[in-house]
Amino acid sequence: MEHRWSIRKKFKNDICIYRNGVKVDTGKICDINKEGMAFKADNLFFMKSTKLEIEFCLDDSEDIKNYRIPILVLHTSKTKVGAMFIFFNKNDLMDISSLANNIQEMAVV
Repeated sequence: MEHRWSIRKKFKNDICIYRNGVKVDTGKICDINKEGMAFKADNLFFMKSTKLEIEFCLDDSEDIKNYRIPILVLHTSKTKVGAMFIFFNKNDLMDISSLANNIQEMAVV
């Protein structure tokens, strides 16, 4: 049963994964919403409660937007990692709100 504030949208995009400011892996986003995301890491396993940053580009019809968003790993499985966005400041919150709105408008499959 889904226990999220908003339904996750399927979203496929390449990502770079950072820990303490250093790129540690790459991967792909599986789904995303305003509170968090699920992703597949290419090489590494991340423990629960690990703080990371996810970076990716979103190409809409007008321009390309780059996002680098802090996350906290909530759970892991053999197939993907579930994470919650962390809001350190107003800019982070604005980035995530903008991202969620862009994904809704694009209707990414």
